[in-house]
Amino acid sequence: MLDGETGFLFEAGSVDGLRACLDQLMQDGNLRRRLGANARQRVQADFSIDGHNTGLMDIYESILKAG
Repeated sequence: MLDGETGFLFEAGSVDGLRACLDQLMQDGNLRRRLGANARQRVQADFSIDGHNTGLMDIYESILKAG
C-alpha cells in the first residue's frame, strides 16, 4: 500500500491511528474516491492474472534450465 495514495497506514494496534484514518475518510468523499481509484489502478497494473502467469512461467523455465 502507498500511504496517502491507495489508502492509509497506521501503527498496528493503534486505536487512535485507526480512528484518525477513518475520520479522515468519512469526512472526505473525494478522498475516498481518489484512494479507491488509485488502488484499483495499482491492482490492475501490478497484480493482473496475466502478469502473475508470466511470472510463474519465468520461474518454471528458470528451474527447468537449472536442472
